Amino acid sequence: MRLQYAHIVGTITLALVGACGAKPASQSASIGPKTPTKSSDDGPSATTVVASTTSDNTGAVESPVTPRPKPPIEIPNGRLYQGFILGGLPSKAQFDAALAADIEAAMSLMTNGEAGGSEIASYASSQGIRYLHFTIDGIDGLTEANAWEFAATLSMLDKPAIIHSKEGRRVGAIFALMAYFVEELSAEEAYKIGVEAGMGDFSVRVRELLDLPPE
Repeated sequence: MRLQYAHIVGTITLALVGACGAKPASQSASIGPKTPTKSSDDGPSATTVVASTTSDNTGAVESPVTPRPKPPIEIPNGRLYQGFILGGLPSKAQFDAALAADIEAAMSLMTNGEAGGSEIASYASSQGIRYLHFTIDGIDGLTEANAWEFAATLSMLDKPAIIHSKEGRRVGAIFALMAYFVEELSAEEAYKIGVEAGMGDFSVRVRELLDLPPE
């Protein structure tokens, strides 16, 4: 009985479509992918048609640009990575802002002789910042051994925390080396981390240590 009913309905539907004719080409529209959206009562999801945005007349869809995560406070060359604020030497005012944002830990990669490092460290410590030191003496301090020691020191630092050198390049570079030697990521993945973490022109030394060809 159900088969007979379905046959009758199908016949009527085809007849109606034939009578109405096809939709004129001028009324058709180019649409993009369908994205599911929930109904207002959290019941079964409905389907919304979203028009695609194209970059030219070829139909190629533009890729969205993902902005770099912004750190909760401003420091030189600052960036946010894995819960750490990475960059150059913060000022006293920036450490005050860090405390106001409940950031109470920091690590310096600067040597004792670098200008401003000891003064800022003393000020930050006097204000209640838990301040750790892990010295990386410029580009020569970028070694596999230091990558392992840095990883051990980093484990003692509570997030959120500031990790800084004079300009921030050593910070990005040592994160790249840690990713490669300690976390055993591929050379390409580790290098990308270094770029994101701000290693700048220290990338030349990092590529050597990761056995990557020069750019």
